[in-house]
This record gives sequence, structure tokens and C-alpha cells, in this order.
Amino acid sequence: MKPNDEEKKEFKPKEGERILVGEVKYAIHHERIFLYVDRNGLCVCVHHEDAEIYNSGSSQFRVVVWTYAKPIPPKLPEFIQGDPIIVWMYNNRKTKWLRIVHSVVNDGSVKCFHTGPIYDPESRPIPYSCYKPLPDHDYGGRDVWGSEDKK
Repeated sequence: MKPNDEEKKEFKPKEGERILVGEVKYAIHHERIFLYVDRNGLCVCVHHEDAEIYNSGSSQFRVVVWTYAKPIPPKLPEFIQGDPIIVWMYNNRKTKWLRIVHSVVNDGSVKCFHTGPIYDPESRPIPYSCYKPLPDHDYGGRDVWGSEDKK
């Protein structure tokens, strides 16, 4: 669970709950079934391929240890494919890019098209956990918001 002590106090999942996990703080986007926190403060979860085995009540399933975990956000921004958005990297807030949305991920990050001179829709989408709506753009009344809002 590794974040700070305050975050640990607020986030106390129970065995069997679905949570988001990751190996680095800025990329916590794998949805997994929580088991327990080990003595080192790491989050032990059911291996993603063994979710059905665990749900069937079997005790024969693989586990994976994760460094970071957080709850699944209750609400996601309502960006749709084709929306323009401003993104940046977690460790570099000075450099921002204009990208075109591919989809919103269950952890609240936004996948965006990346390559090509005009954001080629055939490019492999890249998830960004730091983003905000383009100022003064009409998103058609949808509830779009930035990564630092409403989490």
C-alpha cells in the first residue's frame, strides 16, 4: 500500500474487494482482487488469471504482490474518443501536450492517441494519469474534469 500514513488509514480494503494496484505511484491501473497487506506493507492480490478460481471458493490460486494500491474511483470523467485534452507526465508538470482521447480507464486515467502528425487514430493509445480538459472547449455538457479534481 506504500503511500503515506494518512492514505493508509483512509484506504483499508477487505479480502475479496476489487482495488487498483501498480508497481509505481503514477501508474496504479491494474484492477485486482485484494487479499491482505503483508508485514512489509505490500498489497497481496489474486493473480489476474486466477480470479474465477478464487471466486469459485477454491484455495488453489496464485497471488501477486504489488507496491502501490488505491480504491477504484467512484466516478470517472466523461471524455469520449476524439475529445482534445491536455496531458503531462507525473514527474514533469512543466511539459504539457495536446492529445486526442481514445478512452477513459477504470482507474481514472485517460488513454490518448500518441503518434502521427495529427494524432493518427491507428496509433497505440498511451494512458496518462495527469490530464485536464482543454480550456474553452465545448465538451457538450459532459462531466469532464482533470486528474487532480474529483478523485
